[in-house]
Order: sequence, then C-alpha cells, then structure tokens
Amino acid sequence: MDQQKQENNFIVFLKSLIPMLVALGIQISVGGIAMFFGSFTKTAEVIAEYPNLDAETLSALVSQRLLTDELFMGLVTLSTMLVLAVVFGIWFFTHPVSKTMNSTKSALPARNIGIIILAGIFTQLGISILLTLILPLMPKISNSYSQTMEGLSSGGPVVTLLSVVFLAPFAEELIFRGLTFRTTIRSWRNFLLVNFLQALYFGIYHLQPVQSVYAFLLGLALGYVAFRLNNIYASILFHAAINGSSFLVVMLPESLFENTLLLLLIGLVCIPIVFGLLYMLKRPTIAPVYSGASSRVIPAAPAAPGPVYGPEYTQNNTVSDDDNKNESDQ
Repeated sequence: MDQQKQENNFIVFLKSLIPMLVALGIQISVGGIAMFFGSFTKTAEVIAEYPNLDAETLSALVSQRLLTDELFMGLVTLSTMLVLAVVFGIWFFTHPVSKTMNSTKSALPARNIGIIILAGIFTQLGISILLTLILPLMPKISNSYSQTMEGLSSGGPVVTLLSVVFLAPFAEELIFRGLTFRTTIRSWRNFLLVNFLQALYFGIYHLQPVQSVYAFLLGLALGYVAFRLNNIYASILFHAAINGSSFLVVMLPESLFENTLLLLLIGLVCIPIVFGLLYMLKRPTIAPVYSGASSRVIPAAPAAPGPVYGPEYTQNNTVSDDDNKNESDQ
C-alpha cells in the first residue's frame, strides 16, 4: 500500500512538471523560429556591407546584430508571450480545474482590487530597493541581471507594456497558479507543499539566478493570493500590479538612492506592509472544491497558509451564489 502511494505521488510530481516544461519548450521554439527567419534579413544586410566575409565571421556578426536589435528582440518576447497566453488560456479554461474557481465578482470586490494593487506596488518597491543595495556586491551576477532586464524592456514602451504587464502575468499565472497548483492540489491536499512546489517551478522557469530567487518568493505570495480567493484573476492582477509598478519605480528621484540607510529602511518596511495587505484580503464565504468531480467541498482558505483540507462538507453543505447574496442582504 505504501509503495503504491509512493508511486502515485511520483506520478503526481511528474505531471506537475508538464506545464512548466511545455512553457519552456514554447519559449525555445518561438525564439528559435524567430532567430532563424530573422537571420535571413540580417545576413542580407551584412553581406551587402561586407561582401568578402568568411562564413564564421559572417555568422558571428549576424548573431550580434540580431541580439542587439531592440525592436526585433522586443517583438520576439511579445510573440512568445502571446503564444503562451493562447496555448495556456485554451488549456486552463477547458480543464476541469477552471470550473472550481470562485466567481470573479465574489473574489474581487473593489476592496480586494485596491488591496492587491497596493500590495503589488509595495512588493515592486521593496524588491527594487533591495536589489539596488545587494547587486553591487556581486558584479558578475549584476551584469547578467542587467542584460536580462534590458532584453525584457527592448522594443519600446508599447511592446514592453504589452509583454510585461499584460501577457506575461496572464500566461504565467495560468501555468503556475492555474494548471500546476490547481491540478497538483487535487492529489496532494496540502497548501504549503503545493505552493512551495509551484513557486520553485516559477523560479526555475526564469533561469536567470537573480530573477529565480525573487521569482520563487513572489511565487509563494502569488500562490497565496490565488488560493485565498480561489480565483486565478486575483493572482493575475497581483502579478500585473507588481510588473506594472516597475514603471513607477524608475520615476523615483535619484536623490533617494543616495542614502543607503534610508533605502534599506524603506525596503524592509515594505515587507510587513505587503504581508499586512494580503492578510486583509476579504475571502469569499465558501471556496468550491479543488478535487474536480468529487462531491466534497472545503472551507475557504485559512487566514494564514496551512493545510488545505480541513473539515469536509458534503454536497448538501455547499453555499450557492444566491445564498451568499441573501446572507449579505440580511
């Protein structure tokens, strides 16, 4: 019996990897196809300028021009995010787990929307400040991170806005807090374990060391929001608020970054503010089941992360939207 349980757990673990691996495959495929066709244009340009180059030098120069073409790289990022959003949008919204979410109206009243946006702003502010203080201590890693950020912001403000603020949060939330989290928790009924796993995948997915570390921490917070409100749009909004706030951070006065002690204090203060804001999120009365076809449902997420499945309710104990409405009217 124990051996069978271990085998089942191993299968669940392997299945939990599938969305991330598919996403990485799409990124590599779209990027590879774009580079393949883009190289034809750049090769023609280079040959027109330097007709007598040998094959090795020609290849190196073409690659250099492709990678330094900001508009091209920005469009590659945009295309990749668009494909991810379409593929995982179809996958998630046709999957049974998408039918177990709370309604967006009940999960995202005006109060929760405001709290999530504020939490996103303070999260971005805290991360940006702490990275500003830490990265200069690690020059090699700092250079790698700077190059990654430049690549993400290439293509101009419109392309960056579409890729980073709209498409990336939508696609990545469907991958990690949608498919990975919601399908895995059906088998492993433990929030802490499943949330850790999807956050770990989220960190690995970003590949760059600095991004991976803070993506893991953000993944934990995003998973908490998605679970607490049992609605994928809640974590999409949080993710978009974090990414979008990066445009606000660059507008901060340079004089602020000259005072290291003040910066450190602001960065550290942001942490409890974010925790407090997320704790204030108003939960819907009852969260629908995570277990798909099962007739059992569970209470809404606890105020603090803990075991997912506490007291169980039978189908007769479920609360309909009409019941919730009647209770609120009373």
